[in-house]
Amino acid sequence: MDNVNHGIDLLVEVTEEYAPNQVGNGIAHLQKLGLFVEIREVQTMEAGAMALFISEIIASDARGKKGIGITCVGHAADMASAVGNAVGQWGLGVLPVLARWRGEHSCVTVDRPIGTRGGQFDLLVGPTIGRGWSEEETDPTEHFPNFSALLEGPLAHHRLAQRVHWLEMYACKSKAGEVDATCRLDNYDWSPGRRVLANVASGWPDSDAPLRSHRQFSILMPGSGDRQAIVVPSFWRRLFGMA
Repeated sequence: MDNVNHGIDLLVEVTEEYAPNQVGNGIAHLQKLGLFVEIREVQTMEAGAMALFISEIIASDARGKKGIGITCVGHAADMASAVGNAVGQWGLGVLPVLARWRGEHSCVTVDRPIGTRGGQFDLLVGPTIGRGWSEEETDPTEHFPNFSALLEGPLAHHRLAQRVHWLEMYACKSKAGEVDATCRLDNYDWSPGRRVLANVASGWPDSDAPLRSHRQFSILMPGSGDRQAIVVPSFWRRLFGMA
């Protein structure tokens, strides 16, 4: 099985309302959103009754161009299902935000203004995707407030250029109590955000689940300037505070 093209087949199904069509190996064009979406396989593992598919799903406004890259890790009993699990994460947590940003209706996103040292933005907040929380437990949201809301403080002190920015947020806690977190701003690790997310996960209650996690995706649209173009800043622009 070709994991990447299997994933694109599933992604085309998930994005049916946005007029998708496959335009290349592992690439689909969502015509109504004006976005190209590519799945890149990073790593796969199979051991016994467990399969793992680690991928990056990238949305860009031109084929072959750098874009909004999100890490999606799928796991299931077989590889085909693991690929579907990864694509499902993107469809649930990222696609609604992209659709709202591109002018389509989305009932699962929240919009609110936010101020930064670089000016005003509209923050598009995506849904929370949680794993490892049993149905018998109380609502897990009481244990991890909205990640985007928690990062408004660090963002307020950041000099963001007046263009589109995006945040990939993830935190997890293992049964042994080990905590890990990822926060990426415009595809690059952002340590102020990572520290906030790790602190939240450290306060989650102990559990018999092998791993508990929480992920979220958000987009910041500038108050002035181009609200549609995707620009991935270079190392030098970030180094000199021009990102």
